[in-house]
Amino acid sequence: MFNKIKLYLQKNENIILLIILLAAFIIRLKYFSMNSAIWWDEGDYLSTAKRWGGLSYLEDTWYYRRTPFLPLLWAGLYRLGATETILRITELVFSTLLILGIYLLAKEMFNNKVIGLIAAGSAVFNKIHLFLTTRLMTEIPSTTFLVFGLYFFWRGYIKKEKSKYIYLAALFLSLAIMTRMATFLVLIPLTLYILIKEKKDIFKNKQIWISLLIIAIIMSPFIFLYKTHVGGVSDFLRHYTVGEESSGSFVPEEYLGLKGIWLYFMSHLIDFGYLLFIVFVITLILYIYPLILGIDLILKNEELKEKLLVLLIILIPIIYHGIFSLYVEERYLLWSFPVIYALIGFGLYYLYEQIKKYSKNIAIAALLVLIFVNSYLIYQDTNILVFAKKDTYYEERLASEYIKDHTTKDDLIYANPLPKVIYYSERNTKNFPRTIEEFEEEIKKTKPKYILISFIEQTKPWMQEIIQVPPPYLRLENVFTEQQPLVFVFRVENG
Repeated sequence: MFNKIKLYLQKNENIILLIILLAAFIIRLKYFSMNSAIWWDEGDYLSTAKRWGGLSYLEDTWYYRRTPFLPLLWAGLYRLGATETILRITELVFSTLLILGIYLLAKEMFNNKVIGLIAAGSAVFNKIHLFLTTRLMTEIPSTTFLVFGLYFFWRGYIKKEKSKYIYLAALFLSLAIMTRMATFLVLIPLTLYILIKEKKDIFKNKQIWISLLIIAIIMSPFIFLYKTHVGGVSDFLRHYTVGEESSGSFVPEEYLGLKGIWLYFMSHLIDFGYLLFIVFVITLILYIYPLILGIDLILKNEELKEKLLVLLIILIPIIYHGIFSLYVEERYLLWSFPVIYALIGFGLYYLYEQIKKYSKNIAIAALLVLIFVNSYLIYQDTNILVFAKKDTYYEERLASEYIKDHTTKDDLIYANPLPKVIYYSERNTKNFPRTIEEFEEEIKKTKPKYILISFIEQTKPWMQEIIQVPPPYLRLENVFTEQQPLVFVFRVENG
């Protein structure tokens, strides 16, 4: 073992990779426990993890359209005695492994370790990547699984190295989708690539059928839960296109539509930084130029097929989310970032090679300056964003913990930020009915001990009224404020 490590460290590129990974880990460690409270989506994952991890008396608030791998993973850790700190470590590990995955993918795409190192080094600082590392959400873990899935796909299917890599690709891609449903979009470019490459032979390829079986087995728990709690295929397609409440239009008016494609594409400017965004755009144009000229040769030319795959991985999330989003969410594009960084690595390597013809030292210096300047600018923007958001919803956490300290697990709570209150209070919590009349009728049967009303969240009209003039059965017990009262805790006197 010691000799293997010694041999590994004798290669400069391995030392550089370790330095990049260490830097990525340390930078992410800075933001490790910065947030003082969780957000709604985090609450959904975490409260469900606690419920599945042993607190079975909690209200089932799981949104069954979501794939369940991450709360299942955390539920297992909870059963082993884990705390939120351990869960945050998992996010930190996934985030660092994502940088390693970018190195491996870029190295395989361009058969060049230096390009892999440049891609990984460039990816250490990415605004949305760093920000999401501070949140207990699915984007970072799913993208990490996905980048390793693409890495094994390149080695196993595109380069035809070993069958096991194809099956590992199926495994990791399935885990990516089981972690975050939106990453199923990656199956579109991969399927198109396979169809173009295999043509009629697709039915004879045992590796593909075994891979499909692996995907089906891993996805089967989600398919069962979705069918049981939500609906079938038609519901799935409707939800992920026009939405459940659409009047029938393919693109409802409230969605961004075609203009969203441009808005999503330009969001890369924020996440990658000005300098790397310019490198990306120029490299992308040069990379796909042969594809545009030789589109009629795509069925015969393997290199053109690969270029089409890369282009589709970049464009499909931009097109889909651009059209079917209410507003721009940069995190929706995260799973395409590894391929983009691979292109950036390729572009910077080409620039390095051109300058190197005149001076290797100047070429290295130019490369490092460009990456460091871009990274510093992103670092500044990320700090502003993280510090601005770190204390959001803190009052809800304090109120929920107050309720936990003044109740038992047999007590019932009503609250409007449901998942977060369940997570922090570890108490069975119900949502408020539509009207106060329905609420008053309901609590006669359910006998709650407390209600929590947060004006950080959307509230029903009657909630403002009972804050101003509390009914006889409610006694105001605590108020949690920042600059003004935000979260109110009432004790239900007849509860």
